[in-house]
Amino acid sequence: MQYLLAVLDDHSVRASDDMMEEIGRFNQELRDQGRLHLAVGLADPQDSVVIDNRRDAGLITAGPLHPDLEGFIIGLWIFSADSREEAIAIATRASRVCDQKLELRPIL
Repeated sequence: MQYLLAVLDDHSVRASDDMMEEIGRFNQELRDQGRLHLAVGLADPQDSVVIDNRRDAGLITAGPLHPDLEGFIIGLWIFSADSREEAIAIATRASRVCDQKLELRPIL
């Protein structure tokens, strides 16, 4: 099964060079195991554009979808695990490596 692991941030912590190296090693380990499908960081939510073209509405709004929320997604992993328990174990390690709160969700 594949999982989305969202990295949550509140502007309080930015990764140091040492942390980025540790994250790189963690990512390489997942790659070597054939588990990692995608690992990316995301730009600041202020760089977002919300687009709503349902029923040809043509609404385009600069900025984040939820500007008043305390936190936002700053990065994500998509990886494979054989069970929910294994996915939680991987996510627990990832949280330690990046020193951030994470949200783990199965991909349907």
